[in-house]
Amino acid sequence: MEQEGVKRKLPSFALGVKQLGFFLFVIAFFSALSPDTLYKKLFCPCGCRMILAECSCADTAAPLKQQIAQWFAEGKSEDEIVKLLVAQYGNTILATPPKGFFGSFSYVFPFFLLILGVLAVLRFLSTHSGSPSSEEESEVETAMEDGLIEEIKKRL
Repeated sequence: MEQEGVKRKLPSFALGVKQLGFFLFVIAFFSALSPDTLYKKLFCPCGCRMILAECSCADTAAPLKQQIAQWFAEGKSEDEIVKLLVAQYGNTILATPPKGFFGSFSYVFPFFLLILGVLAVLRFLSTHSGSPSSEEESEVETAMEDGLIEEIKKRL
């Protein structure tokens, strides 16, 4: 008998989870369609290298924000607006590199250079260290042995 009561409560709980999930999806969808989220993904084009959402450049940031808001009001998607801005200002307006090979490469390249630099320094230090090489050591040992042999011959 208790099991039947549990079975009856589960579907209503599952329905509540589905409604909550749908509600969260709708909130995420409509919040992504606001110009404020796009402002955070762009640099100010004046060259100050500030994020557009935080920039207070009156000459460039304010008119660009108005233009983006107008495009959103006209029903343009975020991707369409980004394409328009990249066509006008180039990829330098994007706060993150574009997706693709070169965008990913720009994240990896500094680490690659760092590793190459460390390896070059280690190689330089190993070849130019203060300790003599094995050839120099063998020459010194041979000279010492020759000197000792001559000294022994003199004493005999």
